[in-house]
Amino acid sequence: MIWELDTLYSDEVEEREHITLDFVGRIIQVTVGKVQSPPPWEEVISKWGSQDKQSLTLLNWQMCLNDSRLVHNNLRLIDTWSDNQRFLDGSLQLRYIDLADP
Repeated sequence: MIWELDTLYSDEVEEREHITLDFVGRIIQVTVGKVQSPPPWEEVISKWGSQDKQSLTLLNWQMCLNDSRLVHNNLRLIDTWSDNQRFLDGSLQLRYIDLADP
């Protein structure tokens, strides 16, 4: 399986806000939903991010991998950034958690 997602936004969005997404000319109108935690033990992968409140040039990304606790053989996870982003050395933290809520 290959899954690619490139997300870019420039403003903070609010619950129930109506926004327009442009996927290379394909325009989609959406309403921002309620922020919620993934259902326990159901997600295989999710990724989300936010602008750092102290340094507005930083994006803080989080990823939840294998919350479903399924067995994955030969799993390889590759995360790439856009050309206008760079990885901050020493910022990666891996943690095993029992419950991803919130």
